[in-house]
Parts: sequence; C-alpha cells; structure tokens
Amino acid sequence: MIDRRTHTAGNSCLMPPDRNSANLPDAISVDVEDYFPVEAFADRITPEGWGKFPLRVADNTRRVLDLFSRAGVKATFFVLGWVADREPGLVREIVNAEHEVGCHSYWHRRLWRLTPEEFRADTRRALACLRNRERAGAVVYLHPWELDPDQPRLEGRWRSRLRHYLNLRSVEKRLTGLLAHTTFVPRHEFLRAHGAQRPLRSISPGAV
Repeated sequence: MIDRRTHTAGNSCLMPPDRNSANLPDAISVDVEDYFPVEAFADRITPEGWGKFPLRVADNTRRVLDLFSRAGVKATFFVLGWVADREPGLVREIVNAEHEVGCHSYWHRRLWRLTPEEFRADTRRALACLRNRERAGAVVYLHPWELDPDQPRLEGRWRSRLRHYLNLRSVEKRLTGLLAHTTFVPRHEFLRAHGAQRPLRSISPGAV
C-alpha cells in the first residue's frame, strides 16, 4: 500500500518519495493477509471458504522480513486476525524482528458494510488474537502475497484479475530498490517526526 508519505508494496507504481521534505522519514506498512481474502475476489470467495485454499502468507511474510532486515528497515505489520489464528508463530517472528504490529481486522470486511456491533465484535476478536501471540500490542485499525507471483490464479472479473495479478513478478525488485534509497520507520515514529499532536495509542479489546 503506497501513497505519497506512506509507501505500500502493491501492484501500483512504487513511487520514489518526495525528497523536498528535508530529512523526514517515511513510513512503510505491510498488510499481512494471504492471496485469497482480498477485495478483488470478495464477490466469489467468502470467509467460509478461505480454509480450502493453501496458505502462503507465512513464507511470503518471511520474505518481506528478510528484505527489511537486509535493508535495516523497521515497519508496521497490520496482521489479519484470521491469519494470526492459523500462523501463531508469524506474529512472534514479526515482534522478535522489532517491528510494530497493527490490527487489520479479523475477517477483512469493508467497514461501511458492518453495523457498529459487528465492527466492535470483529475488532475485539482480532485484538484479542494478536495480544495472545507473544503479547504483541496492536496499534490502530487501519500484502505479502504481492511477492508471490506463483500464487494460484483465482477466478474473477477480468478487471479484478488484471488489478490483482499485473506486475507481480516485478514487485520484489522494485521494493528492494525503494528500501535501498529511502529511510523507513514504523508509523508511530513517522507520526512523531511529522509533528503528530499525540502518538497512536495501543487499544485493548475492552476499550473498543
């Protein structure tokens, strides 16, 4: 996911940051989800069917961790609760590598489709799941599969498939180049450096 100040390693162009903003750091985040629970195929693959697909997220996330380690980069990893439930060691590896862990919901559903009660229940479940993995704190509510060009091709509308699969083989090379020329920090450091009024708070399940 990339924008002007927060870069994302997706299929969109990996734009070099604007160096006109002095020596302020950039932030980089990773959405830790697999190749099938994505919006591009949400009309064909429901959460009830996720379990029939082979998991690739752990190996792909380790590739991201290795890239970041070699570049000396610290990042924020927004972990899907469903993934943390099935890959209990993965959150531990992220924390042990001294990255920040954030909450990416449990079921990866669009917020405007949820009632307040459904949103609260989903967030509490995800936060509780993350906090049970080596006491990893969650940051805010806010995809290693982009580094996996050999992932299974799913059926879907042609536009969704084009957006999802185009340029997968070039993402790792472009990301490596971006990491080599940019200073990235976790989001809380990014916000502090850019004059945020106050840092983001960790949220406990009972506070939602």
